Amino acid sequence: MNLEMPADVIATVADKGRKAAIALDEGFDFDRHRWTRYLNSMGRLQDAVASMDARYGPSRPGLHDGMRDLIEHADRFPPYDHPHDWSVKARDRTEDLLHFAIVPEPDFSQDAPQPVPTLRITPRF
Repeated sequence: MNLEMPADVIATVADKGRKAAIALDEGFDFDRHRWTRYLNSMGRLQDAVASMDARYGPSRPGLHDGMRDLIEHADRFPPYDHPHDWSVKARDRTEDLLHFAIVPEPDFSQDAPQPVPTLRITPRF
């Protein structure tokens, strides 16, 4: 909170708040908003899982460059290294997730709300 904002900035912020309150009072449909957020979230999760699935195995037969192979070597990445028994469990859990989540229907990208948002993993500071 900036208690030293100039008066014109405070007036602008207050006016935006007043306009938002009017918009909410005039018929903001919260259930529709939640539905749109659900569709957006499921669509982004569908994309993220499909991308993970595409990178899980090798890029070409005979190569060992997929995430599955990387998980097998979780003991090589300090400070986030893990023992081999963890790798086995992580591999099994990842495969369970992919088998569960990679399904053709419903397709959340079909007739998705626009614009399509971005699902990003970012650091929390």
